[in-house]
Amino acid sequence: MTRALIAILLAAAAASAFARNDKLFLPIEPAMRSNGTRQLVSPDIVLRFGSASAAGVDTSMGTVEVRTIGDPYAGSNPNNNGGGARQRQGDDATCLDAFRKALLELQQRARSAGAVAVVGIVSNYNHVEMDSPQAYECHAGMTRAVVELKGRLSRMAQPVAAPVLPRAPQVIIEQPPVTEAVPQPRHIATGFAAIDDVDAIPFLGDRGRAEYRKWLALPTPKAFALAPNGYFWQTQGVRPKDASLPIDPVERALVGCERSAGMPCKLYAVNGAVVWTK
Repeated sequence: MTRALIAILLAAAAASAFARNDKLFLPIEPAMRSNGTRQLVSPDIVLRFGSASAAGVDTSMGTVEVRTIGDPYAGSNPNNNGGGARQRQGDDATCLDAFRKALLELQQRARSAGAVAVVGIVSNYNHVEMDSPQAYECHAGMTRAVVELKGRLSRMAQPVAAPVLPRAPQVIIEQPPVTEAVPQPRHIATGFAAIDDVDAIPFLGDRGRAEYRKWLALPTPKAFALAPNGYFWQTQGVRPKDASLPIDPVERALVGCERSAGMPCKLYAVNGAVVWTK
């Protein structure tokens, strides 16, 4: 292989790497609770995520859209006690940097407009909405990460029907924990079997039972669905590898199972409870 050809292949590989644009769905709740976010985001402007959070709130002040860039080297220190190159962060940390900047800009825009809240906040990458109260969308590449958010400005932080609360309790920027992505109380324990009684699971073969044992060790939120023909689907967390599947692990388990089985599926277990009914 000639040197010229090697140079061309290396250049093509580098171009492909720099063109990386990975779509990530990251949880809002831990980002809001992190010390870095608490230091940047002010409690004087309320932030509420998901389009449903705008219900009953006067949003006649209009819509605000922001686009921010995360730095993969934000917060890093040079090596060798002050010398050398800075260390590159991973995609999650770079996305968090972009998310914090987006929150800060939302608050600045709201403050300038005389608003006290930004409600109905959704991800809006390339003007395509991703509506979730639990997760935000981030696009990560080699040199940066991009977060685009859209929300509605409001002079009120609570719906009209809500009781008037003192100002301090209204200043809440923490969002519901990610575990609330699993619907409650639609899926409650039925007493069909103990959660770790693998032999009690209907329809599954040896492979399915082995996968269920692995699923038991996963953290919540999670769900396990199966079909009469032996097909099954297990989920965990709110970051699906397939962006076409729902973020909610319960919905994702059912959709994935039915796609795979070609027939209706039922939930067998959600989090730490068997919800199967005969």
